[in-house]
Amino acid sequence: MCPISDTPYADMAFQPVEGSSVTFISGDDEVKPMAELANVQAGLAVSAYGNLSSLRVEPQPQLGSVLVSQSMMREVTLGGGETLSGIVIYGFDKLLTKEELENPEPSCFGGFC
Repeated sequence: MCPISDTPYADMAFQPVEGSSVTFISGDDEVKPMAELANVQAGLAVSAYGNLSSLRVEPQPQLGSVLVSQSMMREVTLGGGETLSGIVIYGFDKLLTKEELENPEPSCFGGFC
């Protein structure tokens, strides 16, 4: 493991999703982090990874949620027998409270920290 500042993703920045859609664009085809969304009130974070070139986050205020969709920004033409596939991975994490961070519950996964 290495600090994020030593990776190709060092220039990524967090920003609030408030009222308008946000599109994240990446030019390379490797699986990479595209966006991380957190809702402190719900205690939930969602991370989106993929090898497609864009990820769009659209607020859905009437539902109190956001719509996340990944797509390709460039046209692709396939010949007979050719296929195109993409990888999209979503990770869901529970956001811990200050008390949970300072006084963690014993866990069999503690050895992996």
